[in-house]
Amino acid sequence: LTRYEAHSSRLREAVAGLARRLANSVVPWHEIRALRACRLIAVDKEPGVRPIGIGEVLYRLLTNCLTSVTKTDFIMECGADQLCAGVKAGIEGAVHAMSTLYDEDSTQCMLLVDAANAFNSISRPVALWNARMYWHRCSRFLYNAYNGHAALYLQGSSKPLWSREGYTQGDPAAMLGYGCGTLPLIRSLRDVHPRPTHPTDPPSTLPADPPSAP
Repeated sequence: LTRYEAHSSRLREAVAGLARRLANSVVPWHEIRALRACRLIAVDKEPGVRPIGIGEVLYRLLTNCLTSVTKTDFIMECGADQLCAGVKAGIEGAVHAMSTLYDEDSTQCMLLVDAANAFNSISRPVALWNARMYWHRCSRFLYNAYNGHAALYLQGSSKPLWSREGYTQGDPAAMLGYGCGTLPLIRSLRDVHPRPTHPTDPPSTLPADPPSAP
């Protein structure tokens, strides 16, 4: 992209043009189906398996460009509600806060909630709709990327698997997209139970409940 003068300049313009099109218009799925294909690897979680999709280099470049430009919007929207947005030192701060609460005699209970296969289980239509509300500058890009069923090719398999739900782990935008999908749930929990502390980082939450006032 940088070393071949006029050739690199034309390539950069072409990549930028594709990024603008994916971010600002609805692109028919058959035009980007090959771009969204992934090589699938299975990571042993001991126990269980974590599917990781390794996408095309061009798609990863486009995604990184879009997220780097628009990520600040989502960080401002989430604040401390959803730490996966990328608040600086957010997770470290949550760990220290929970450690402090754990050591306090007034803490009544702590609950760790860990979602099973969260990225692949979340409702894709709902997550895309939430992105339209909470991360609108990147929402159309996410819609184009997940409007169809991406082919996932596992070594040794004769046929691909199809990504039909959730976000593909390994996608540079998957963490932020998942954050959009879970943000309404997190805020609903805060509305119902405003007093407990709920530091949230996908795919788990750890509430600490202080004692009720006498």
